[in-house]
Amino acid sequence: MINITASDTNLDSIWYRVGVINEILNNSIGEALLPAIWSSLPEGSFLLYIYANDTSGNVNNTIILTLAKDTIAPQITIVNPMNLSYSNIAPWIHLIVNDATLDSIWYNITGDPTIYFLLNDTPEQLNNAAWNGLPQGWFSINFYANDSTGKINDTFCIQIYKDTINPLVSVSSLPANNSYIYVDVAPRINISVSDINNNSIWYTVTGNSTKQFLLNNTLSSIDQYIWNNLGQGMFQIFIFANDTAGNLNDSLVLTFYKDTLAPQITIISPLTDEKFGGTAPSFNLSIVEVSLNTTWYTIDGGLNNTIFIGLNGNILQVLWDEIPDLQEITIIFYANDSQGRIGNASIVIQKDLSTDGNPTEQFDLIGLLTSPVGLIVIGASIGSIIIFSVIKIRGRSHRGGGKEKEKIEEILRDTWWKSRD
Repeated sequence: MINITASDTNLDSIWYRVGVINEILNNSIGEALLPAIWSSLPEGSFLLYIYANDTSGNVNNTIILTLAKDTIAPQITIVNPMNLSYSNIAPWIHLIVNDATLDSIWYNITGDPTIYFLLNDTPEQLNNAAWNGLPQGWFSINFYANDSTGKINDTFCIQIYKDTINPLVSVSSLPANNSYIYVDVAPRINISVSDINNNSIWYTVTGNSTKQFLLNNTLSSIDQYIWNNLGQGMFQIFIFANDTAGNLNDSLVLTFYKDTLAPQITIISPLTDEKFGGTAPSFNLSIVEVSLNTTWYTIDGGLNNTIFIGLNGNILQVLWDEIPDLQEITIIFYANDSQGRIGNASIVIQKDLSTDGNPTEQFDLIGLLTSPVGLIVIGASIGSIIIFSVIKIRGRSHRGGGKEKEKIEEILRDTWWKSRD
């Protein structure tokens, strides 16, 4: 609307010009811009030139107005959130609005008249109180933008699914938790997940972070490669399930024990070919087995089997006494597991009563020479010559066996008695 007032006693005309088109105006009367001019103008600013003259030919052309044509409502671009998306937290809202005379941007949630204002091209989360008040499921967000001329864009509405509940995971078919698995073939599992927006189900196994995906409520074998590379003993299967909103259930952890081998026995003592006297030898073992059941040994080829508990003990003395002197004995240790698999290990030792139960008996010659008998002999000249000869031949730190010791003691005693003659 154009309303121009001109004061002049000899006023002649008032007019305006837009581009090359001139249009006469009535003094102090509002008139719309000529429709032909208005329709020819593009969106945006334009110049309006105002003129007035009098009958003497004087012209006032000093008034130039800059105006803007704005017939289009603000243009809205939704960066976030995506329509028909799922969210487990208050979604982020990011709008970009284009308009030369932008005034305000806002939104509301269908069913809630509350208006929440936004800043242009600035991400911010959906109002937290509004989010908390929403039930699970679909809801609609309506976006608005207006300009200073009053035009409003109210054409944008998106739907989002609120889902803040983790998928419900249950075991449909699986060996019982904390059970033993005795077969070489990988066990089978069946996991059921309840969630309206279920996305994926997977598992990982102790020591292997590779995700193995499962179909819902479908019997599937654990990956055979993973199973083959699992050691004997305890392992765990970690079950995961998520939904399209990003909720993750990782609370299900199952514990099992792999036992596909017979017990493995290592004999720590006695040692191979070790000699023992009249006292039955002791033993010390290492046994690797997750479901160990019974342990026993035999020293007579199985005629007598003796059960023992633990990893160490002594051969029964009554059995040992029945073995003749200077005989090799094979001790066989056995262990079985709860599946009846038997492992064994054997060792050969010797019974030699001359060792008096000390298989590696040794003596210190210097200690002998400083004993009472040795000191008496040292006092005698003949004994001194014998001792010197022994030390020279054997060395001062020589250590001999039990028979050699007895022989030297016999020589020394004979020498002592001869020194008295």
